[in-house]
Amino acid sequence: MDEQPNTNPLRTAASEEVLRRLDHQDTVLHNLGEQLAAIIKLLTPAPREGPTTTEMLQAIVALLGEHTTVLRDLEGHALDLTRELPRLVAHEVVLAQRFGERQP
Repeated sequence: MDEQPNTNPLRTAASEEVLRRLDHQDTVLHNLGEQLAAIIKLLTPAPREGPTTTEMLQAIVALLGEHTTVLRDLEGHALDLTRELPRLVAHEVVLAQRFGERQP
């Protein structure tokens, strides 16, 4: 019968030293990861309180929709909102006039 060679690695002093160093490096990397997470947490800005940009834009659109008859230029001509305001605001004004106030 053919005997199979033993494929189980023998633990030598050198391999034990390598394993010990790898374990130490694992601990060091884990600690560095925790420290980086703490630094990132400190550098991340807190969520802002107050209205978002979308909420402010919706409020402006609602106010413009209520006062469209008052919006006139210095010569008394009614302003064409689709040409006088930025495209996004004009789009929101038109949508608000057609469908009423939208929820975010």
